[in-house]
This record gives sequence, structure tokens and C-alpha cells, in this order.
Amino acid sequence: MGPAARPGRDGMAHTSVRPWTCDTYLRVQVGDVYLSMLAANARRVLADLSALLALAAIEGVAL
Repeated sequence: MGPAARPGRDGMAHTSVRPWTCDTYLRVQVGDVYLSMLAANARRVLADLSALLALAAIEGVAL
């Protein structure tokens, strides 16, 4: 097993060695709210969110 990257308190990626496999998560903070998602799903989730925000902007919806 190789090192697995994980964010540290300083926001930088740090590595550690684990004897088992772990899923990698992306953690996003918006204001005081945190959203965690599997990194494997992040591209699709962020693309869907981007499309939703673009549609809201076109429709003039205040977010």
C-alpha cells in the first residue's frame, strides 16, 4: 500500500500509510457548511451543481 493523501489543519495535503484501503473523499466548505463526497463521484456532482447554478442565473433566481 502506498501513502494516502489527506488534508491537514493547514489545508495542505499530507500523507499517511495505512495497512487497509480507504476511499478518498473531497470535502468542500461553503460558509459554515461542509459537503463530503467520494472523489470518484466529485466530477459528476460538481458538473451537476454547476449546471444548476447556471440555470438559476439564466432564470434570474436569487441564491
